[in-house]
Amino acid sequence: MRTILVALDGSPFAEAAIPVALGMAKCLQAQIELVTVHQPPAGVRAISGASVHDLSLDRSGNDELRAALQQYLEHTGTRIAHSSEAPPVPVTLLDGDPADRLCEYAAERSAALLIVTTHGRGGVSRVWLGSVTDTVLREISIPLLVVRPPEGTSDITAAPTAPAHFTAQPIRKVLVALDGTSAGNAVVDPLHVLFGNSVQYVVFGAVPPLHPMWRAIASQEEYDRDLMTQEAMVAGYLRATESELSDRGAQVSRCALVDIDPARAILSSAATNGVDLVAMATHARGLMGRVMLGSISDKVLRTADTPVLLCRTAPGAL
Repeated sequence: MRTILVALDGSPFAEAAIPVALGMAKCLQAQIELVTVHQPPAGVRAISGASVHDLSLDRSGNDELRAALQQYLEHTGTRIAHSSEAPPVPVTLLDGDPADRLCEYAAERSAALLIVTTHGRGGVSRVWLGSVTDTVLREISIPLLVVRPPEGTSDITAAPTAPAHFTAQPIRKVLVALDGTSAGNAVVDPLHVLFGNSVQYVVFGAVPPLHPMWRAIASQEEYDRDLMTQEAMVAGYLRATESELSDRGAQVSRCALVDIDPARAILSSAATNGVDLVAMATHARGLMGRVMLGSISDKVLRTADTPVLLCRTAPGAL
């Protein structure tokens, strides 16, 4: 059975990922495993590198924190089992740097998916999970599903009280955001490997508008003709991907939208089509991914109302 890892940090905020994870587990016939990372506090050191205090003094407090995290994981696993009428959920407590250990453990477990939450406040959130999401995305070798809780829970202090029970969030329809490049299309194969034909796919492409200068100097007939040509090019590209998925037995449709902002077009189409998930490729190169796909995925992550599934493309993909 495939494994879905759900990263938690001990806060009710992070538990927004659990209903999504339950929906994914049902859709994929997979097992949920809860994981968190205990990061021991770094010792204060002098310029020479020598410790300026006895780190053994911190050991008891460190052990208490680790024990509390273990207890929290086990309690949350039991709550999930009660909600889903399933056996207790496996839990794992790791030690070390959160981003590194999550990526390493995902590889060790051959997990199908890692799910995290993020505030989406600014470029990078300031809470534990939000602060490591970008690093994880740049290093992880499996798809990463990012859940942004609803507005009003963007502050960790304002996070809602942990619910007694969790309700699975169904995953039935997925918007596949494409950009016309082979790098953007790289999301299709891992997405189908993950979901197979258990969901309905909506392949989407943003149609770039014509240059404003052309609007000023062209006749209405010329403008409409050129815009239709632009739309036809995108439709042709989407049709090829639609056929590819249809040939695999998937239920698939396509849609396109003219918008100068691809991220806005993706979110608008996600809302219009009532999808449960947005999937896209990202280079995630550099701190925030300076190429187009990284830039767009960052904007989508910060504003999407639906979970966003990101598949990192291979270095050098165009």
